[in-house]
Amino acid sequence: MNQRLDDIIARIADLENRHRAAEDRNAALEHVVLALREHHDAHRSGSGAAGPDPVVDSVSRRNVLRRGTAVAAGAAAGLVALRPQPAAATTGSMLYGTSHDAGTDSTSLTSSSTGGTLQLHHTGSNSGPALSVERTSASAGRAAHVRLTNAASTADGLYVENDGVGTAINAVNTNTLDSDPVVLATHNGDGIVFEGHSSNVDATASLASLTHHGKGRAISAAISNNTNAASVVFASTNGTGNVVEARTSGMGRAGVFQGGVAQIRLVPSTLGPTHPTTGSRGDLFCDKYGRLWFCKGGTTWTQLA
Repeated sequence: MNQRLDDIIARIADLENRHRAAEDRNAALEHVVLALREHHDAHRSGSGAAGPDPVVDSVSRRNVLRRGTAVAAGAAAGLVALRPQPAAATTGSMLYGTSHDAGTDSTSLTSSSTGGTLQLHHTGSNSGPALSVERTSASAGRAAHVRLTNAASTADGLYVENDGVGTAINAVNTNTLDSDPVVLATHNGDGIVFEGHSSNVDATASLASLTHHGKGRAISAAISNNTNAASVVFASTNGTGNVVEARTSGMGRAGVFQGGVAQIRLVPSTLGPTHPTTGSRGDLFCDKYGRLWFCKGGTTWTQLA
């Protein structure tokens, strides 16, 4: 029973497709007939002839209809090509300035060109994107997927370059109910997950800047491997500035330290037998012998331990 019902539904769908194709052919034939009439009228108007045209009249109605049917068939084929068709077809052209619907079929583009498989150029002065990708279904599928399948390749999986003054990459999550990260990076190898470089030696801006308008931490770092003896955060400088600088608005402490072995450790200095000659008020210094000194400002030091 179900098989018979499926056959009936398939037959109805086939008849609907045939009906639409017939409508397309009829519409194309009407355009052909109109074009033939306009051509005939223009010919007679230009020649100044009146009455029946012996040349036109010599063409039989059967020949006219045969020519019209042939042209209509070609035009109908072009119209049918605009309907959803399997995008993997080896013939046919994609039209510019219009929308295409491939239905449930996918589109595949393969090229061995050294200049790239697909190039898009937007020369307009408006703010529209050169490429827009949107996924409207509620499934978990990605809107865009980029993959470099050659395991021996050293090229970037995705490269973005901006010659303007805007950001090269801008990621925004507009869903206020979503708690997932805006950017998620995972590394299965032994490389760095995030790495940044500033090539301008005169740049004064921070290499990384984070601002949190909510109530959580601006930065949170953790090591989950309980056999890892590395530091969670490591910082160094080749300049003369501070390695770490912490400030507060006055409502909290600049630093809070908690540890099972020690809350904080000062590594003894190897530069001299005692504290520096001068210092800044508030400096703590541990000399090579393990003595702890506190600077009250200038050359005034007090030994604490």
